[in-house]
Order: sequence, then C-alpha cells, then structure tokens
Amino acid sequence: MRETYQSTLDFSKKPQDPLDEARDLIEKGDFEKAFELIEGDNSPEAAKLKAEIKISLKDYKKAVGYIDEALKTAEDDTLLLRKADALYRWAKVTYFPDGNLERAMDLVDEALEISPDGKDSPEYWFLKGEIYQSEEMHIDARKCFLKAEGRYDELEILESELAQFEAHRNDVLINVTGVNFYKGIEVFEKGTILKLVRDDENEHDPDAIACRIADEVVGYVANSEYTLINGVAPASEVRSMVGDGSKAEVIMIFQNEFVIARVIP
Repeated sequence: MRETYQSTLDFSKKPQDPLDEARDLIEKGDFEKAFELIEGDNSPEAAKLKAEIKISLKDYKKAVGYIDEALKTAEDDTLLLRKADALYRWAKVTYFPDGNLERAMDLVDEALEISPDGKDSPEYWFLKGEIYQSEEMHIDARKCFLKAEGRYDELEILESELAQFEAHRNDVLINVTGVNFYKGIEVFEKGTILKLVRDDENEHDPDAIACRIADEVVGYVANSEYTLINGVAPASEVRSMVGDGSKAEVIMIFQNEFVIARVIP
C-alpha cells in the first residue's frame, strides 16, 4: 500500500519587515501607528521614515532632528533637500504666522544655506521676501521676490541702482512724488536740475516743498510713509535747508518709478 506523507514544509507568509510595514501605514495615513512600529529602530532608514512621519504630522522640529540623525552616516543631497523643506515649512507654519520673524528668518536662511547648489526652492526666497516685507524692509523684500521669480536681469539693475544710492550716502536724497499729476515721469532724467520751493499755502502738508522745472511744478518732495522709500529724507527734514535758489539734481529713476534727486548744497 502506498504511503502518503504530510509535508513538513511551512509555506506560511513570512513576517513583513517593520520598515516596509511602516511605509504601508504611512501610505494609508496611519502615521501614529507607523511611528510606534519603528520607534525603537535606530537605523538611518528608520530615521528617514520617522522624519517623513513627523513632517506629515507637522512636527517639524523632530523631523529635522531625525533627518540630522540620518545625515550622520553620509551626506545626501536628497536628505539635505528634505531637511531644507522641513525648515521652510517650520518657518512658514509655526513662526511666521505668530510674528516671530527673527526665528522664521533664521530657519529659512538655514534652508537656503544647506540647499545643494541650484536646488533651492523659489518658495524659500518668497517667504524670506514676505518676512522682510513684514519688517518694512521693502528693498530687501524686492530682491527676494525677484530671485523667487527668476528675474535676474531686473535684480542686476536693482543692485546697480542700490550701488548709486551707496555712492551718494553722504548726500541728502529726496524722492519726488506726485509726478503723474503734473508732467509725468518722462520729464525727468539723470542730471535734471530741479528748483526747490517751499509751498507755504499747501493745505495738505505744512512741510510741502514743490519741485519745479522751468517754473512749472513737476512734483513734490515726498513726506509720508506711503511715498517715501528707504534712504531718502522727508520734506519735513529738508524744509529747513530750502531757501531762495535751492536746487536738487536727479541722480536716477529708481526701478522706473521713483525720481531720486540729491539736494545741491
């Protein structure tokens, strides 16, 4: 009689690797359970997964810590980019909305510093611009926005114009405002001489100083926070310097919008 034998081989499914199981849980959105599964694993791969979990949970501080653990074994561009992104999110979500601009700036600066060459995100520059704007540092904000948008030709022009400001740092500079209510910006160019005249009868501004070309008003010396830009003096400060025959010389049309002139001593 033919005997039959029951196989002793075990064809049952092998236990799933905890890291793979954690990845499956992450895909399903079960982040807490995924973290519990690998919490005791101190391997670099586990650190990477823990970082992803913490990023998903918006715990960016711990996420950065786990990425730093993974980076101890070897520097990796992908990990550096992930750390930069976590720093950016940390700044944008936690500190910028709360008005902690200094901490937000530190984090975004670190994100830009560690990003591999040419791989920094435009979002980082945009957030930095928003921080500068909140601090009313509008020129620095403008630089960041231009970088964010990749408008490097305009950035180069801005840097050149700022160098002109620096060259005139010992001069008293003014911004001629309201030009579009008179002859337009087209009547101004570098070297244009303006006659400065106190407008004592101005109902809107007791410090008003009119700017004239050939005895025609072409604008006024800016005197409010809405018309002033960094590095220029308001009419209230310039007024005491203005007398018979006072003049100013246009040094540039800043950003094709602001007529900047130096008061001639």
